[in-house]
Amino acid sequence: MSEAVQGESPNLSRTISMKPKSQSRVEVTGDTIMIIYMLAAAMTIAMLIATVFGLHQEAERNRSQRRSAGFPLRPRNPYQM
Repeated sequence: MSEAVQGESPNLSRTISMKPKSQSRVEVTGDTIMIIYMLAAAMTIAMLIATVFGLHQEAERNRSQRRSAGFPLRPRNPYQM
């Protein structure tokens, strides 16, 4: 499925040739693979930040609902969360 391309450049020892269903060849070099991994890492970090932000918003919403739920029955204690 994958084979190293010989004789093109001595510096690109990690060159991979991928053959799609058509007859043309697509060469993926080490730089392209690094870019794909960097984009995947950036997307993973962005999703983790979005998850943390969403959890924080949900916790704040629950906290404010819990504070306002008992307002008519008892005075609000500022030290209670």
